[in-house]
Amino acid sequence: IPFIRNQITVNSNKDIIKLESFLNLAVFGLPGGITPFGGIDYYYNSSNQLTHWIEKEFAFGAGLVNADSVAVTTNAAGYRTIDEIHEWNGSSWDVAEKMIYGYNASNQLIDEILQSYDQSSSSFINSNRNKYTYNAQGETLTDTSFSYHGTWDISNIEVRTYTSFGDDLSKIDYAIDNGSPYVFSRQDY
Repeated sequence: IPFIRNQITVNSNKDIIKLESFLNLAVFGLPGGITPFGGIDYYYNSSNQLTHWIEKEFAFGAGLVNADSVAVTTNAAGYRTIDEIHEWNGSSWDVAEKMIYGYNASNQLIDEILQSYDQSSSSFINSNRNKYTYNAQGETLTDTSFSYHGTWDISNIEVRTYTSFGDDLSKIDYAIDNGSPYVFSRQDY
């Protein structure tokens, strides 16, 4: 089994500023011993809000190289509203995707929209979406997944039930085929 170790570095506010993964290359018969295998560097503004992070991955002969970067936009309450994902092309960052988040008055996530970046039109194109509903205790009741084909089409619905003590009672995943739902999986707890 390859020796893998994760190391977390935090700042004075106890925010994670670096996550590093290490791998023992000797297990694979390769020189280098224990070496950094991947990581994420997190960056914050003066208000201590996350502004972006950069993911790094291991490349043989090069060590850790840039992989992805995510620029974060937050609302006044500090909740993420947009994540813009960039991919490293070897010399600069290319825009790849955008995730847009929506919240209700209780700051619960109710909407996530994934958009892919189209290089030819220099614009974002809708791709996938998830909508969430909650009960009075703040527990997720439904998670509805959509795919975009000119309109948002439902592809999956997850329905959860809870006991009066807030424990999971059941989870049912409905898949949608030609507009008709069917039970894809069910878990009773």
